[in-house]
Amino acid sequence: MNIWETLGIEPTTDVKLIRRRYAELVRLYHPEDQPEIYQEIVEAYQKALTYARSRNTRPDNSLRKGSDSQEATELEEEENGKPKSSLNFETLTEETKTENEDSEASSLDFSDYKQSTDKTSNSFNFETFKAEEDEQKSTLDFSDYDEEVQLNGDSEERATSPLNFETFGDEENRGQEGTTRSTLDFSSYNEAAYLIRNAIESIVGNPDYTIEEQEHLWKQFFSQYRYNMSTVQSVLEEMDVYIFNKPEQFSIIIPLLEDYVPDFKYWGYYYKLKHWKVKRATAYKNGEPLEAAKKETAKLYASYRLYQAILEDSQKVNQIGVWIRFFKQSFSPSTVLFLLNNSKQMITCIPVLAYILEKIKAEVGEEEQKAYDELLAYFEEIKADADEPFDIHRYNLLNPSEVEEKLYLLLYSPYEDEYKLLRDWQYLFESVKDHTLLLDLLEKVDVYPLTNAKVLALVLQFVERYSDEESNPYLKKLHFWKSIHSYPSVVEEYALDKKENFDYWYNEGYLYMDKLTKSNEDINDWEKWRSYFKGRPRILTILLQQIYKEYHRFTDGKLLRYVLAPFPTSKMAPQLMTEETDQKLEEMTAYAYELSHPKTKLSYLDWKKRQVFKNKFLQIFFSLFTIVSLILSVLEQPGYNS
Repeated sequence: MNIWETLGIEPTTDVKLIRRRYAELVRLYHPEDQPEIYQEIVEAYQKALTYARSRNTRPDNSLRKGSDSQEATELEEEENGKPKSSLNFETLTEETKTENEDSEASSLDFSDYKQSTDKTSNSFNFETFKAEEDEQKSTLDFSDYDEEVQLNGDSEERATSPLNFETFGDEENRGQEGTTRSTLDFSSYNEAAYLIRNAIESIVGNPDYTIEEQEHLWKQFFSQYRYNMSTVQSVLEEMDVYIFNKPEQFSIIIPLLEDYVPDFKYWGYYYKLKHWKVKRATAYKNGEPLEAAKKETAKLYASYRLYQAILEDSQKVNQIGVWIRFFKQSFSPSTVLFLLNNSKQMITCIPVLAYILEKIKAEVGEEEQKAYDELLAYFEEIKADADEPFDIHRYNLLNPSEVEEKLYLLLYSPYEDEYKLLRDWQYLFESVKDHTLLLDLLEKVDVYPLTNAKVLALVLQFVERYSDEESNPYLKKLHFWKSIHSYPSVVEEYALDKKENFDYWYNEGYLYMDKLTKSNEDINDWEKWRSYFKGRPRILTILLQQIYKEYHRFTDGKLLRYVLAPFPTSKMAPQLMTEETDQKLEEMTAYAYELSHPKTKLSYLDWKKRQVFKNKFLQIFFSLFTIVSLILSVLEQPGYNS
């Protein structure tokens, strides 16, 4: 059976047709199930490509004999091991090309080349070769060889020298020392890429493979192309990450990429694949379309490419405006930390690094904590050698495009002189005429960088002047942030300086109570209050302030007394309560009494005096009762009267 019968097509020079037929056959015959047939197909495919290329690339000359079918027959005879009567340059060239295509390494292996020439040495007469060469010099066409030499960059030297098979390998070795030895053979690269793409599609596209079979095939694939990883990476990038759509595929392919791809942590496709794994799983879990997951993955990948571009530019990496634009996009904190730690010496601007640390701090998990601590240590190192902070008076704050950048520089620049810090903040508020712009920027900044109490007071004063809690939720958050920092022990105990902890207390405690007290129905619901006191986070003094603002909404005096019961007086808890809180408690308790006794003629003050008198009377009575009981117990002891 010749190569064309094996492939099942007529002799042809159409490379695309040969490839298409080969792709059909390898899908039908798997190398594990039918290895012999698969090997025959591969060999026939390679011979057919050799034949097609030789016919497509060489012009007609006096050495070409016979028709297409005759040359195909010659190829088949070579495959079956039949000897040739003379040296065929075309066959020799194509034979070495085929060997190079099958090789996994990119370098030329001349041992195979020498073996192929040895096969024909018995029938080749070197003495008569020169005479034949002279006779056929006018008709012999070396255009193929010249093209190859031109690609190697030494066409003049080689074209003028005679072809010497004994010294050919030595010339190539010498050429490697002086110039680039490898030939730019794009057909060989394209063929390797085609085979790799076909292998990937055959594994991914077969839904009948079990997990074990997929794992085995992927391991076999990476082992086979372990010396050609650059081509594998290029093919994977062209095919994109969306060809993987099953959870088991990610669990197999990602570890193999980590094992076989050098410096995989610097490869964008690797991060894109991991993002796609997470986004795809989230989409399936929430019942969302995969298109949304693909868009999110594309955004993260675009963010990664932008991040790489920033780190490659020593000027951009120290411009806070560039980082402001970067963090407005989706980003992966683990990726940011890994790449930044490897390039952190490029950052010399303290506000920039402080801004980056602040932005990724809330996203850092247990796995990234070590990398974050390394970056924080570098920050403290350059901060110790810092010069004077920037002078805000040098900048034009009338330009809206520059206000955001200068605000962040002011937030994150180190100040040893607190007076100068407050003066610069005051200058910022006075110079920016667009108060709406500044309010929006402060809201984007959020409350977490405002750790200086005096700066916080200035910011709070500015926000209160140009907004209110109803129209600006940021003001409400500022109030809570300022309130909790009045109790350092509570902040330390519950780590409220961390974003996730603060957000929990703010949303589940403060905002929940704000919503509860603003509704006439909810504020009089016993179950909601029981649920709140059972598990919601709270700081009693802040809670008291919230209740005091809306206590007139209560219609049940008994419920109001239940709500006020947990609050101590200043005598009982002087570290929390003050005389002011005592007065507010007194006022709300009086209102609860009025709700419980709407028609009583006895005022709250008279009722309170009566309660005080009753309590004192009970105290005196129980004291006397205790004394009498002690005396009687002593008198009744045995032997007391003896």
